[in-house]
Amino acid sequence: MFVVYLTYKKEHPAHNYIGKTDTHNIEKYNYMGSGIYIARALSKYGKESFTREILGEYVNEQDAYDGEMNFIKEYSPYYNIDGGGRGRMSGFKMSQESKDKVSKSKKGVPSKQKGKKHTEESKKNMSEGSMGKIHTKETKIKLSTLHSGKKNPRYRNDIDINDIKKLIEQGLTRNKIAKLMGTTFRTIDQRLKIDNNS
Repeated sequence: MFVVYLTYKKEHPAHNYIGKTDTHNIEKYNYMGSGIYIARALSKYGKESFTREILGEYVNEQDAYDGEMNFIKEYSPYYNIDGGGRGRMSGFKMSQESKDKVSKSKKGVPSKQKGKKHTEESKKNMSEGSMGKIHTKETKIKLSTLHSGKKNPRYRNDIDINDIKKLIEQGLTRNKIAKLMGTTFRTIDQRLKIDNNS
């Protein structure tokens, strides 16, 4: 299962971020997002200053990416720097002038999500949609094969080796890169080892 979520600052709901992840990250790690700007904000203000809402649940990962892009178009979140879907910001660097324009345009603008909640009916439909599903052994084997390696939904596709290399060139340590990207030192280290071996 995959989800599209909205993370926003409690005191300033217009400071928000929309992302996609799998339910494992949400349930186990209280995942709030790993885009560059939301990661910086989480680091600066602390996770406790933010809250997260689930905007949609999806069985298929591609549907989740599509949902993420649609929600981003609809809400124009503050911390997102692109239209969503598979970490498209790879190699992208916003100029200071653009950053200032975005900052100025967002000040004092209330979140489009503010005050909106899922109805009891939609919550019930989302819950019932995933209840009682049992896979056969054959299906489990197919799913296991489909989700191995980079196809695994827990594999962080949003962590791009080129972004890691650029940050290293800028003088950041692996620990700082991990914190910035919302992951662990081990993940950064493994990506670099895999890249060196290929």
